[in-house]
Amino acid sequence: MLQSLKHTFRFMLQQRVLFWSMLLDLVTALFCSVIVLLPIVAHDVLHLGAEGLSLLRAAPAIGTALMMGVLLHFSPSQKAWRNMLLASIGIAITTCVFALSTSLWLSIALLILIGALDSISMVIRQSLLQQLPPQDLHGRVAALNGIWVTTGNHLGALNSSMASRYFSITPAILIGGSLCLSICLFSFFRNRDLLKTPSSYEKYKYL
Repeated sequence: MLQSLKHTFRFMLQQRVLFWSMLLDLVTALFCSVIVLLPIVAHDVLHLGAEGLSLLRAAPAIGTALMMGVLLHFSPSQKAWRNMLLASIGIAITTCVFALSTSLWLSIALLILIGALDSISMVIRQSLLQQLPPQDLHGRVAALNGIWVTTGNHLGALNSSMASRYFSITPAILIGGSLCLSICLFSFFRNRDLLKTPSSYEKYKYL
């Protein structure tokens, strides 16, 4: 089992676009998990009741549904790394603006945008997971990705909850978005050569 895991990790480290895409997805889950904080935002910042909270809670799903309709006609995987980077940076910036918003409709619009951008990163990551691993590694890479994503979502909820406890709600969201943006910019400068790589998935292999 340890040898199998070691082989899977080595493969993912060799596939730079896959590794960094999964890392950005984990970073956005860790530092931009605003969904778990929506009850506090609705009550303390926007001064809303249950109806206002329901609108905020539905907004990311609306963004996801709208973007999925767009992605049926325009695939984001042709420039996978560029689009993943732009989506992650967009989520980070939108999260920072959401932290400062005191308007219900602006907050709803920002949450719709977060849902739309998150769906782009999800489609890119799933496409890479289907295309890049060889047949004998598909199951192991998919399992590792499942652990990665599930853990990231739960740790993101824990991180957001603890940050809001110690920094209050607005600074907590703003700090999380800023940290995510910093890591996205580091990823950009660290992997600028990937932006010049041809779009074929086979060209992303660095063995």
